[in-house]
Amino acid sequence: MQGQPENILTITEILNVLFKNKRLILGTVFVALFVGFLYCIMKSPVYLAETRLVIKVGHEKLASLAVMPQVPYNVLIQERPENIQDEIEILTNPKLLYIVIPELEKKLKELEQLRGDHRGLLGLVESALTKLKKLPQRVLIFLGLKRKPNSTEELFRAFRNALVVKWQEESNVIRVAFRWDDPRFAAYAANKYVDAYMRYRSRINKPQLSVEFYESQISTYKKLLRDAEKEILEFQEKYGLVEIERQKNILLGELSELQTKLRKVSVKLSEIKLKKQQIEKLLSTSEEWIETPHIGELGVSFTDLAPLDRKYFDLKAQLDSLVQIFTPEARDVKALKERIQHLRQQKADSLINILNIEEANIEDQKNNFESQVLRLQNQLKELVKRQLKYEQLQRQRKLYEDNYLLYKRKLEELRIASELDRWKIASVQVINPAIPPIDPVWPKKKLILMIIGILSLLFGIAMAFFKEMVSTKVDRGSDLEVLDIKHLATVPELKLLKGK
Repeated sequence: MQGQPENILTITEILNVLFKNKRLILGTVFVALFVGFLYCIMKSPVYLAETRLVIKVGHEKLASLAVMPQVPYNVLIQERPENIQDEIEILTNPKLLYIVIPELEKKLKELEQLRGDHRGLLGLVESALTKLKKLPQRVLIFLGLKRKPNSTEELFRAFRNALVVKWQEESNVIRVAFRWDDPRFAAYAANKYVDAYMRYRSRINKPQLSVEFYESQISTYKKLLRDAEKEILEFQEKYGLVEIERQKNILLGELSELQTKLRKVSVKLSEIKLKKQQIEKLLSTSEEWIETPHIGELGVSFTDLAPLDRKYFDLKAQLDSLVQIFTPEARDVKALKERIQHLRQQKADSLINILNIEEANIEDQKNNFESQVLRLQNQLKELVKRQLKYEQLQRQRKLYEDNYLLYKRKLEELRIASELDRWKIASVQVINPAIPPIDPVWPKKKLILMIIGILSLLFGIAMAFFKEMVSTKVDRGSDLEVLDIKHLATVPELKLLKGK
């Protein structure tokens, strides 16, 4: 679009900016390389001594055959991650460092005495820088804001930072390395640490109980198991609990039958009481003849009430005849009515006596049934108690048997572990001990100088363009158009004219 200033830099202008600020760019690169060179010279080299351990299937990882899965699988592959992680946890245990600190401190002092007079100027400068780094910490300690660590704590932190423990995946190998500025001390520390780990690991995986203890426990529980089995047999013979469930079923059947009979007898007693009440009610509230109810076989056989019924009907017929001839107040009518009322009373008394006899008989049956039910219930309770006692003896015997088998299995595992240790099949082995390294792992001078050179070059270029952005000098015609000044022509800078 016409009239819009041209702000896009061309390649020529970019090269012009870089060429014009070449001293700034080269100076930045030179200073950075010089500082990096000083760092590489003054920085003490760090050496990495490494030893490798191979982890085998240890006897402490052997599982009992009873708990092994039925589906076939590779035990070594299945157990590898767990074994490796367990060993790494032992290797990184802080207690190991405290175990080896006295030996490492002694060795460190010996090596410092050997090289103490040969540090030179660079060693003195590095020592001064180290003291300068510790100055803020000393100030905090002086002000009481921080506790002064003792020599053991300082060595522990230094050795912990120098220790490297890594697992090579898809293998049974663990790398144990130690970083230090002295290759001899790095190798010594790595080997000492591994030796301490092997001793510490053997103490951890060593069986805690002796063979004598297992054998004594096996003998104890074997005797308890034998006594428990004997007690169970005696209990079975004494109470005949071989068919305890069948006995319970028989008792429950008899009890159910007796309870049914008891309910029927209770119903009969209720019926007899109701009949007696009805007879007494008819006798007092009515002049009708009392019919003989069903009162059971015993009452019928005890007395026959048919003559009373016939006599009543004869008297009733006579009364009906007299009522047609005489008035109700006649002496013969009243006498006949009194005989009929006496006969009703006699019938009622006879029925009540028979019902009382029937009631007493049924009461005897009820008491007999209740006593039998109570006896069966007591037998059932006693049988349940015996069953519970028998089950308790069974559980006790099962407990003794489980403990007996457990100690026997532990003894067998201890025997297998001893054989594995004797044949050196299971354990951790050192592939190669650490040796003093020849080349340091840091500083990597070429890499450091190359990175510093690239970064400083980029920083110098950025500084050149930043300088160009903040500069008030007019280099392009578009810069004049931004200020509303018409650009007529561009006159190149001539060194010949510039010199005059």
